[in-house]
Amino acid sequence: VYKIAGDEVEPFVVFTNSHDGKGSIRVATTPIRVVCQNTLNLALATAKRQWATKHMGNMQEKMFEAQRTLELAHGYMTGLSEESERMLAKKISVDTLDTFIESLFPMDDSMTQRKIDNVIQLRDGFRTAYNMPDLADFKGTAWGVINAVADMVDHSEPQRKTDTFAENRFASIIDGHKVLDTAQSILMAV
Repeated sequence: VYKIAGDEVEPFVVFTNSHDGKGSIRVATTPIRVVCQNTLNLALATAKRQWATKHMGNMQEKMFEAQRTLELAHGYMTGLSEESERMLAKKISVDTLDTFIESLFPMDDSMTQRKIDNVIQLRDGFRTAYNMPDLADFKGTAWGVINAVADMVDHSEPQRKTDTFAENRFASIIDGHKVLDTAQSILMAV
């Protein structure tokens, strides 16, 4: 368990495999904030959140790849801790938060009423997540905002529950969630 911004964060490593021997094993670090079970799978400039390793028959090479995987996971957690400190230092005013919400969930006159209703629902979902008690210590910071987005994307029901919903949600653990990545980009530009 790592301490990140004063919270316990458990690092998990997820492996996916094609099971036909043709594709690489894909590996991703998936840190979970214990207090709320949010996945903090952020894009970091200083560490990879996912990588691939080869199927190999040589035991020595397998041991090397296992060690490399653990080193990369530790590097990611260290980078996440550094990023959390930068985001904690970045203050977000009420006006900036409103601009952030409008940028993350844009709305315009060309949208149908159904799309407008969906955007309003997303904005309200974010605001609810942002005002949760577990984020009270981080309110008014970029770290609080990114955790609210993580909470929203991890725990909300999809607007349309397709047959591939579960697979898509799992893929976002490996590849990163597009909304979380967009939110992080917007926050870094503030």
